[in-house]
Amino acid sequence: MKKKESLSFAVSFEELLVLLYHFKRKELAGLDQSPLNDMSEKEKNLLMAVAERALIARGFLTRGVDNKIKMIDPVLALVGTCLESEISLVVKNTPTNSMEQLFFFHTARKMRVMHTTPMTGVHQFIAVEDDKAFLKALVSAISLGDVQRLNCKDSTLDLAVLTAVRDEALEKGAEVAAKTLLENNLLEDTAKEFAQSLSIPVSNTTISFIRSLDDVVEGFTLFKGQNSLWLITPNNDDDLVSIKNVSSNDVIHKLKSLVSGTHS
Repeated sequence: MKKKESLSFAVSFEELLVLLYHFKRKELAGLDQSPLNDMSEKEKNLLMAVAERALIARGFLTRGVDNKIKMIDPVLALVGTCLESEISLVVKNTPTNSMEQLFFFHTARKMRVMHTTPMTGVHQFIAVEDDKAFLKALVSAISLGDVQRLNCKDSTLDLAVLTAVRDEALEKGAEVAAKTLLENNLLEDTAKEFAQSLSIPVSNTTISFIRSLDDVVEGFTLFKGQNSLWLITPNNDDDLVSIKNVSSNDVIHKLKSLVSGTHS
């Protein structure tokens, strides 16, 4: 457990279940409990008992003078922030030639915590000092790079058409996809550039923003091509999405407003 600039620790799936038990909670965002489905109650109890002993041995749980088991403060602070967050951002980054990565970013009062699973069955919790460090971790998770904005007009597109043209671009190439986009009222420059990005994708990242204080939930997608970055957001009409070419700095500014709570 690191204690200086950042505080972090990793626990196994079974150990995290035990921690949730001591929080008197059954669920946590990012915890897939499907491995328990095929286990009997006896097997589950044995799993929990072994994991609890491991947590005691590692110093994550301690026995008080009353012989009751208690969590140490860092565990209370980090896991507690994930359980009782004021703002959460769920980032699913899917690089074209690599495995999907899932990150959970949570804020509660002065705590800023990132929860991820860098290895199967291992959950890592990392606390950072402030919004600046929090934003840096968020940007790193997305792998934005340094992408400049292109001279393309904002557009709207039917979601079903977007799904179809994405597949078309991969199968038949950018020219065919651009023709379809033109037929659906995208301007020529936008259609050409967006089709090119769809034909040679680098990554697709979805970001969900949850603000618990007023039940705000929204989301957007970042689609990255070789030389371009596109912000795709739901329109007021459920069947339409807005497509906007953006720079890396535009995205960072948007993320900063989410992290700082100034987004509305």
